[in-house]
Amino acid sequence: MKVKKILPNIIIIGCFLIPGILFGQVAVIPGSMIDMTPEELINTYLLGSGVTVVPGTATFNGNPATIGTNPSLIANQIGTFTTQGQALKSIGLQGGIILCSGNVSDVSTFYCNNPPHNCNPASTSTNSGSDPDLNILVDPFGSNDKSILECGFQPGRQNG
Repeated sequence: MKVKKILPNIIIIGCFLIPGILFGQVAVIPGSMIDMTPEELINTYLLGSGVTVVPGTATFNGNPATIGTNPSLIANQIGTFTTQGQALKSIGLQGGIILCSGNVSDVSTFYCNNPPHNCNPASTSTNSGSDPDLNILVDPFGSNDKSILECGFQPGRQNG
């Protein structure tokens, strides 16, 4: 079975994309505080019933180990989030997995009074390297601080 990136199936909230109306309404738990493997995280927060991760295929930035055991700069590129109030209405999700090229905790401190002007940008360099697939898209600029969650998944059988 071919391992596929599940990037399209994950809600990705870039640290620079959160509008000011969400300020303080998104609670984030950074990866350094998560005692789960990428496989456990995906099964818990992403996949629904009848779909399972193919054992041994889930990695975060190429590492299948417990997320919290990664160096903290890299571990904190992934986390979980919950929303309330206007953030819940705007995003339409109560929570999930969050990936960021910087520190996911920066999401809850980023705000814009008048987007895209008067912004308090959040940026944390993680030195996690670049992604060759993304580099093709952004050539000649290149990419930095990759944050990649990937796995193979297998849908359950449909009866009928």
